[in-house]
Amino acid sequence: MKVSKLSDLDRKLTGQISNFTRKPVLTDFLKLFSHSADSLIVIPILVLLWFLKPELQQKLLLPLAGSLVLATLVTVILKFSIRRERPFNDSPGITHKTDPYTFPSGHSMRSSVIAFSLLFSGYYGTGAIFLLWSLLIGTARIAKRMHYVSDILGGYTVGIISAMTVNLILI
Repeated sequence: MKVSKLSDLDRKLTGQISNFTRKPVLTDFLKLFSHSADSLIVIPILVLLWFLKPELQQKLLLPLAGSLVLATLVTVILKFSIRRERPFNDSPGITHKTDPYTFPSGHSMRSSVIAFSLLFSGYYGTGAIFLLWSLLIGTARIAKRMHYVSDILGGYTVGIISAMTVNLILI
């Protein structure tokens, strides 16, 4: 399949998901999740857990932090190498000024790193809940027209591979 056909399919699928989720109840529900994987939320929570739950440091928090650093580096390199512009957005904000590129999705990357770090560390129940959270974030980012479907899949891929790599190295 040619790149242009894949790109057209990506745009079409993104539009269909965005239009489907434009229902008031879904829009409000997805707004809750859209920014829940922001760095300004994730990092302070991890720092708090580091000090409040020292028993989690070695088994979970250290691999999670390493995975986030690796995934963030890969994401930044990809974003500034590919330079894919964001799709149309109803309300572009500061994100578009500080992070104008869309592939791969940083929110999808962070949420998948957290979910898979939990799973790889043996926290299966919590990991499954965070995996659902990650899927909701990806859907919300598409619904808000901040990302294409391929951006979300790219973010998940970077997150999963980073979590797997760090966990293989540390375990």
